[in-house]
Amino acid sequence: MRERDRIMKELRALGLSKQEAQESTYTQLAALFPPLTESEILEKAEAERKLEAERAREASEAGGVDVAGEPAAVSGQDQPPARAHSSDSSVVGLDAIPDDWPELPANASLAAEIQWCQSNRLHCVRESGNVATVDLSRALAPAPSWSALGWLETSIRTYSKFIDVAAKISSTLEDDRETAKRERMAIDEIRKLLGEMLI
Repeated sequence: MRERDRIMKELRALGLSKQEAQESTYTQLAALFPPLTESEILEKAEAERKLEAERAREASEAGGVDVAGEPAAVSGQDQPPARAHSSDSSVVGLDAIPDDWPELPANASLAAEIQWCQSNRLHCVRESGNVATVDLSRALAPAPSWSALGWLETSIRTYSKFIDVAAKISSTLEDDRETAKRERMAIDEIRKLLGEMLI
């Protein structure tokens, strides 16, 4: 975002209109930060799954203490429901994109991806034993990106990890709302002071 703001400011200083500056900014950003390819997204998700499995193995070998030195989670004590599947579980239908969905970008904002998963998981996912069947045609809205589908898979395979990320995103959104509210109040105060100076 800092890079976007910097480019936008430079283009506006050159005299471009807001729309022209935005179009040019996003063209430059696309060149500077190309979206991940599908194989890169899959590699990243696989690496995260392996890391999660390694951490779980280390926690069990440490005798009930996880890698951060915290006591390992005790079943039934304020923990998310045990929905995580083992790495050999099957997720079926995640690649069956409905025909009426638009072309999905590689990534969207993490908040948008997590919110989409939260609002659509119960509609789209049916679990039976070690098999989770995904029917994306039941989603309330198309996924914002391919990465959102990766997060949906994470919510199926490693539910506790998904809940941790969702909680952090929710907290960040609340902080952003509070910051925006304070900024609006400050702007209102400045406008009021300017108005008094003009009188």
